[in-house]
Amino acid sequence: MSVSHWQLRDTTTETCDALVIGGGIAGIAVARTLADRGCSFRVLERHRVAWGASGRNAGFLMRGAADNYAVAVREWGRDRAKALWTFTEENLALLRSWGIESLPNYRRIPSCLLGLTERESEELRESRRLMSEDGFAVGDRAALEPDSILSRAGERVEALVNPDDGACHSVEVLEFLSRPVRDFIREGAEVARIEAMGSGARVTSSAGVFEADRVFVCANAWADRVLQVAGHRRSPAVVAPKRGQMFAAEGDGLTFSASYYMNRGSEYVRLAADGTLLVGGCRTTHAEEEVGYDDHVTERVQTALERFAEVILGEPPRVKHRWAGIMGFGPGGLPVVDTIGERLGFDRDDRVTLCAGFTGHGMSMAARASQLAVARSLDRSETLFPLA
Repeated sequence: MSVSHWQLRDTTTETCDALVIGGGIAGIAVARTLADRGCSFRVLERHRVAWGASGRNAGFLMRGAADNYAVAVREWGRDRAKALWTFTEENLALLRSWGIESLPNYRRIPSCLLGLTERESEELRESRRLMSEDGFAVGDRAALEPDSILSRAGERVEALVNPDDGACHSVEVLEFLSRPVRDFIREGAEVARIEAMGSGARVTSSAGVFEADRVFVCANAWADRVLQVAGHRRSPAVVAPKRGQMFAAEGDGLTFSASYYMNRGSEYVRLAADGTLLVGGCRTTHAEEEVGYDDHVTERVQTALERFAEVILGEPPRVKHRWAGIMGFGPGGLPVVDTIGERLGFDRDDRVTLCAGFTGHGMSMAARASQLAVARSLDRSETLFPLA
């Protein structure tokens, strides 16, 4: 997307300490963190709050990353895996401290990783051992009551239970979190240019011109596109856009003791607070097609999702709604939370901060990541997720 000359609103100029680009969970959390630091700010959102992946996900509030702990230890090392799992626990604690437990559709429910293959089952057994050694509360299937999935899965299917996780209505969460900062959000604001101006930045958009000391790019899957459209063709292309698809179906008669995560995160299933069955994934089935910015559903992936649901539930799902969203995948499956100003031609790195690339786990990472982003920019603190 781009902004035409006729769409620019350059007659109005607002000044603030910081400008946040993106009105999803990361952008709203950055805004709240800036407010707590006493900074003035504006949030620019191209559509409206929770329009993108933050309002299209399954509502998992889950400890960990896309892969299980054993795989994370192999890929990133034990210290970094432990730090990331601790980070996601801190993320959920932060969201709870902001009051999301008061929301009608919030549920404090475990998440359960199921090993549908012997290889994944072995990984989950290894993950439980490593997590216990590293001090994490973790359970097996004995921690759950038999339900519609466990009863059909059989005793041989391995399970790893995160006992302190949660589930939510993601749009409800975003609308709630944005209330304290609502007066400073500009919706329908598409960015056209980001330019260095003295010691700060000047951002021209379809909602006006904004001058700020610092800019936070929190557009997740669209982060690279924002920087490129805004004129920074030398910007680091680090966040890959990938499509995720879901459907909602009738959940009458189903009982779940947990929110379920299978095939190393490729598929996921849960019951919403109103009893609706939510099924997502099968992206890896057609991975070559599930890339880019097109958020339309496809017959091939939706058919694969229906077949998957029928296998694990024992009956065809009664689908009532289908949708897709674009996720931002960071390098190596990790987010990027780092300053990038000098790479874009600014006088200092801390003039522009990137907070994006949550690899499908934005609800589980982005709130805590926002605190890292603000501390990285304002305090020049170390970050857990540097841009290599």
